[in-house]
Amino acid sequence: TVTIPEVRSSRQQWKQGLRDTDIDVAMENGSVRRVEVTLAEPDLADQRADWERLAAGLAERGISAGAPDAPALEHLSRILREAGWKIDALCEENELLVLDSKAAGRCLGFAVDLGTTTVDLALLDLESGKRLARRAFLNGQVSFGADVISRAQSFHADRMPVREAALRTIDDGARRML
Repeated sequence: TVTIPEVRSSRQQWKQGLRDTDIDVAMENGSVRRVEVTLAEPDLADQRADWERLAAGLAERGISAGAPDAPALEHLSRILREAGWKIDALCEENELLVLDSKAAGRCLGFAVDLGTTTVDLALLDLESGKRLARRAFLNGQVSFGADVISRAQSFHADRMPVREAALRTIDDGARRML
């Protein structure tokens, strides 16, 4: 099972045609932007919590940090201190998605179109919108029927084999693409 919290998914809808060039997105249309944020180190006069300090620094740049989730808070202190209080915020529009460092590289996205007969995968640079790789191949779920109705009946009888075929197909395709 793959679960992506709503706050982590892209608002930009990627539309793709039949040709490879149809998936390319113009540079100015990337869904993610990187904003460098420099925070003042804590001292006796400023003893705010790290998240509060970060949220205020982002707000100065017009970025909403939202409510922190547990995984973000777990490593925040270490990340800020190792980065010397200078961190990259990866944002979509004016909302924080994740904290990053320049050493981590580009922000990439993985798009999956699980169709009835084929699966189309694309690896995208979310900051520029450029397609880095693409691979299309036969959907492994065809063994449960060539049409959607047959697969729905198989899925109704026993979900796991149909679900596992889809996940295995995506995993194998992603490994070959990468």
